[in-house]
Amino acid sequence: MELARFARLGEISASIAHEVSQPLAAVIMNTGTAARLLNAEPPDLEEARKLLASIARDAWRASDMIGNIRALAKKYPVLMERFEINDAIREALALTQGEIVRNRVELKTKLADPGPAIQGDRVQLQQVILNLILNAIEAMGHCEPRELSIETGKDVRGSLIVSVSDSGRGLDCAERNRLFQSFYSTKPGGTGMGLAVCRSIVESHEGKIWAASHEGPGATFAFTLPLAE
Repeated sequence: MELARFARLGEISASIAHEVSQPLAAVIMNTGTAARLLNAEPPDLEEARKLLASIARDAWRASDMIGNIRALAKKYPVLMERFEINDAIREALALTQGEIVRNRVELKTKLADPGPAIQGDRVQLQQVILNLILNAIEAMGHCEPRELSIETGKDVRGSLIVSVSDSGRGLDCAERNRLFQSFYSTKPGGTGMGLAVCRSIVESHEGKIWAASHEGPGATFAFTLPLAE
């Protein structure tokens, strides 16, 4: 029992390190850039204000992530609210716009109209979407073209389905079978917790998450959730 408890603590620590590293790295980078803009002659106040707003968003995002992971670890009940998944996706894309532009990614969206409404923890599910988007960008690396596609709709059972597709190197069979296991990572230096946390969040909302390779380059990560009644 004690060994299991310490193993769980290790999972939580690795998960926190993984999830907050990206927004904190953005905070550090934007802080340095904002300082240079303010020290310029003349200072670029407008761009500095934009960066300060971005720093605040990333800091709140890191705080939300820590709170969500602590809730998962302590098995707090999911904070249920009704919201449109398309709105959560648009907010996630706004947060990752810098990464999309910096990596020269061509973004394509095909969001169901009207937007599907679900009942769930908005911040937790947005964390899943953010993770899948950032993973897709990273998976494309130096590939050309770099195409990111996000779609929402209904599956054959009438549940919500969200898919995030990339044009990266794809996945082999062994990777697909282990992707959502804790501490398994295909990235050098990766903690192997991002997708494990995604799975935990989706399953706590009575959904399922999986990955599939394309016939050509790339892969798709998708999850389903029950629609709000």
